[in-house]
Amino acid sequence: MRTAKAEGPFCRTCATAIHREMTTKTLAGGWFGFLSLFLLCWLTLAWNLYTHFKIAKLPHATPTAATLDPGKPIFKRPLSYVGVALVGSWLVFLIVSALS
Repeated sequence: MRTAKAEGPFCRTCATAIHREMTTKTLAGGWFGFLSLFLLCWLTLAWNLYTHFKIAKLPHATPTAATLDPGKPIFKRPLSYVGVALVGSWLVFLIVSALS
C-alpha cells in the first residue's frame, strides 16, 4: 500500500490532469489488499471526489507551454476499470463456489 499527494499552486487544467491520473491509479491498483478493498480505497476515492469539487472552483488559466494536458476523463480510461473487473470477478467466483 502506498499513498501519494500532490501539492503546489496549480491552475485548474493542471490540477485536473493530476487528479485524473491519481484517481485512475487508485481505481486500477487500490483494491489489492483486504483492508484496502473494504475501507482504504473507498476513503481515498471519497477524498478524491472532495478534491474534484475543490478543483472545479479554481479559475481557468491561460494555457502556456507548462500547462499539463488533462487527457481523457477518468471513466474513459481503460485502466480505471481494472479494479471493478477484479472485484466483479472475485464476487462471481465466491457466488459460483457457494452454489457448487
